[in-house]
Amino acid sequence: MNREAITKAEQKDQWTENGRWKIAALTRRPFDGKKFKRNWGNVLCEETVFTPSWEDGKEEIAPWPSKVEMDYEGDGRVATDQLHGRFLPLPRLNSNDTVQWQHRTVVPASKMDDMHFIPTHLQIDCLRFWIGEHEFSNENEEVDEDGVRAITKEFLRSLGYKAAQ
Repeated sequence: MNREAITKAEQKDQWTENGRWKIAALTRRPFDGKKFKRNWGNVLCEETVFTPSWEDGKEEIAPWPSKVEMDYEGDGRVATDQLHGRFLPLPRLNSNDTVQWQHRTVVPASKMDDMHFIPTHLQIDCLRFWIGEHEFSNENEEVDEDGVRAITKEFLRSLGYKAAQ
């Protein structure tokens, strides 16, 4: 049934005595229920495992981890490392039964699913201001006039950058 085609008489039938809807037939679904192809998410159209079609395009799928692996990489790790505790183990491919689970190949996470991306010192030191296709700083941490107009001198000073005069 088309939501816009509901007549006033049909709408009256949907009301209960206390003025609330009997069913939520008129609520709209995100993107009008459109499902994206492959394993793209609805938010940024990036590849992710958090979709109904997460298996599409995958050559091999990692099996569910064993009890030993769950204990070692999950609850057992809480006492030693707070960063990795209470998380599911990394997905590993079942390449050969003679290889222990620690030595199996880890399935790389997609860009959207990488929860613990920690930048290196080099990545932090090389930060530059990018707005669209414009770069506003150089290797001497000097921001040009366009950057000052886009970002403002006060904000640049609070970040510790030298603003152009």
